[in-house]
Amino acid sequence: MTSLTKTLLVSLALIFGVAGLISGVMIFKNYQKDKLANKAQFISTEVTQPESTSSASTPIVTVTPTPTPEPKEYTVAVLNGSGIPGEAGRVQSLLEEGDLPEFTSVTAGNADGYDYTASEVHSKEELPAGLIERIKTALAEYDVIVGDPLTADAENDIEIIVGQTK
Repeated sequence: MTSLTKTLLVSLALIFGVAGLISGVMIFKNYQKDKLANKAQFISTEVTQPESTSSASTPIVTVTPTPTPEPKEYTVAVLNGSGIPGEAGRVQSLLEEGDLPEFTSVTAGNADGYDYTASEVHSKEELPAGLIERIKTALAEYDVIVGDPLTADAENDIEIIVGQTK
């Protein structure tokens, strides 16, 4: 073998080695990202006692993942109760484009009056509590309280009345 051939073979081996290393790093990073995304689910625990006659029994802990509520599944009406022009549209944008998973079925309009001080969140009773907490997080700059529940036959699943205080 000539020195040119040896140099060419060494260069090719080096190029393939670097390409393999880069591919491995990329695969590992994607794996870690997916792994972190799966940890974001809420986890609930259930403790049960085994059916045993022994006095020194230890409880069995069963871990059951609680499904994370998906905002895309729910309809939301944002109503301006502050009298500040465009405030309902601003809250609508926070819900649709915020850092949290996006709501896709959000409408904006005016409330029955403009005398609301705090912002109120009303929802149907069957909605997961975690969903309301996500809304309160998205509207962190507002003074948000949870209002009376909506009736089961209400047009929207969630109704937010934007108040004057932030």
